[in-house]
This record gives sequence, C-alpha cells and structure tokens, in this order.
Amino acid sequence: MYVNGTKVPADDQFRSFIKTQKYRKWVINHVCDARNVVLKVPPNRNNFIFEPSNKILFCRNAKVGSTTMLIEIFEMSKKHGDLKNLDHIPGSNQKNENIHENVPEMLSVPRSTTASMLARRSVSFSIVRHPFTRIVSAYNDKIVPKPDQYQRVRSEMKEMFGSGTSFEAFVRYILYKAAKKCSSYKRCFLDNHWLPFVSRCSYCQVKYKYILKAENFSQELENLGKAENISFNMSYHYRQKKGDTGELTKSLFRSLPKNLVERLQLLYVADFKLFSYDPNEFL
Repeated sequence: MYVNGTKVPADDQFRSFIKTQKYRKWVINHVCDARNVVLKVPPNRNNFIFEPSNKILFCRNAKVGSTTMLIEIFEMSKKHGDLKNLDHIPGSNQKNENIHENVPEMLSVPRSTTASMLARRSVSFSIVRHPFTRIVSAYNDKIVPKPDQYQRVRSEMKEMFGSGTSFEAFVRYILYKAAKKCSSYKRCFLDNHWLPFVSRCSYCQVKYKYILKAENFSQELENLGKAENISFNMSYHYRQKKGDTGELTKSLFRSLPKNLVERLQLLYVADFKLFSYDPNEFL
C-alpha cells in the first residue's frame, strides 16, 4: 500500500486507519463549507508545537492526551538537550505544568511561517474526544481532587450554585462562563480544559493531515507513525479508560436536568458535527 508516495506494509487495521482519516477530513471539509463564517477561527500559533527533525506539527487540546504528546514529541526532538533538567516523570501535577510551559516555548512555530502554511507541508495532527467524556474528565481532574489552582473555580461554583464539587454545579458554571466569555467560536475565552476544540485548533483554517481520536489513541498514534515512518516511544501512555469513563459519563449526564444537557449540546455543537460524535450517546 502506498501512503504519501511511499510503499508501506499494510494490514487490515492500517488500511482502515487510512480510510478513516480520509473520511474524517471529508466530514470536516463538508461542515466547514456549510458553516464557514461561524466556524472561521484564526489559528493561534501559541496553541501549536513544531518538531523540525520529524516535521511534526501538533495542536494541543487540553484533556485529550496533550501531556502524553508533549512528552513524546519532546523526547524525539533534537532540542531535548535544552530541556535536560525538565522532570517529566508521570504522576506530578507540578511536573506536568513544567511540560506545558517549557516544551511549547522550545518547539514553537517558526516566525517565518504560519500554522496554516506549515500544516500543508508537515505531519500535522490534532487529537479530539467526545465532548461529554472530556467534560467529565475535566471534572474528575480539576474539581473532584481539589487542586489548588482550581480553588477559585470551586469557590465561584459554591457561591453561584450552592456546591463547589457537584457535577451539576460544574456544568452550570461552564454554561454561565460561556454566556459571558464565549460570544462565538472565534471569541471564546473559556478555560482550555473545556474550551470547544474548534476554538482552540481552528479546524476550518488549518488543513490537518491527521485527526486522531482519544477513544482509540494508542492504536491510531501507532498507525500515524507507520504512515509517516516516525517512531513514537509511547513512554508515557495516555490512560485510555473508555469503559469506566463511558459509564461514569452516562451516569453523570443522566443525572442532569434535560435543559442543561441541551445547552451543553448547543455549546459544543461544532465539535459534535466536525468529528462525528453523537450528542445523545451518553443519555
């Protein structure tokens, strides 16, 4: 099987991956053509990292394997010596914060070009997941364990909605902030952990070569590496817990008032359409 002009050994799984990628890009183009004005979001170069030795361009969506990919790309970069003191052993929020601060700075998009232009001549990709499982993941990671950096969010939740830890209060908080800070996908200033994907990675302006899904992350990343002859070490595996996360998402969303779910569906409608996710999957 030939991919990008190079013969690649292909099994059924790899062939399926290539076919799926073509379909995903077709869907994105179709949705973008139909709603071009609404979904037109200028790319922000600060949301991308570029690894020149393998010509990898990656747009980071929070709560979708971004830490994993920063480590993977950092470790394959010839610039790793500049970050030799970066402690990236999994399990520490402080260490993860260092990763998200330092790696994008060291592997930034060159000033001589733009993300849109670079995407056409690089191994450009982004990772997405079902918007509702992402919200649940953010809730479990930022609200339930009570990390210090999200104390303000919990305080606002408690003041406005009577609870600083309940899932319903968290959803109400997201919708409240969206009403004030997200007038359009172009001007949406929500926390990155629940910001719509389209507002972060400009899918109608940046023509990505690959769109990966977190639901099958490890296999899709392996196939991307196979297609582009790139070896991913997978030294820090993205924690795929599809079954557990799916059941928890179903439980939490079925406990919400119907009007809140409908408002969330509207907030993330572009993500549902662009990436063919079913807004009713967990209801």
